[in-house]
Amino acid sequence: EKVWRHGGFKGDAPILLWIHQWATPARDDAMVLISQIGDPRFLLLLTVIALPFLVVVCQQRGAALFLLLAVGGATAFNLLAKSLFRRVRPALWTSPDPQFDYGFPSSHAMVAMA
Repeated sequence: EKVWRHGGFKGDAPILLWIHQWATPARDDAMVLISQIGDPRFLLLLTVIALPFLVVVCQQRGAALFLLLAVGGATAFNLLAKSLFRRVRPALWTSPDPQFDYGFPSSHAMVAMA
């Protein structure tokens, strides 16, 4: 309800601004790299690589199916949730790695957990 009616959570901006006070170009570069490692596209690529490894090398078809359903389901659910919530990303400063999809729920968090 808070996301729909108020565009976010009450503490979002103060927390983000508090963290951003320590931003430097080097820290920005490090955080962009960390963010790219957690990017759903990168994690989907890892999944595509892991699936044949699980099936052919490890002969773990059940584990491969579980991985496919977990990551595929999380990705599909995230896309659906983003289209329902339509929460724009906070624009508190110029981002060193701008993203253009909705900011809630977090694709990074959901796909990484899957």
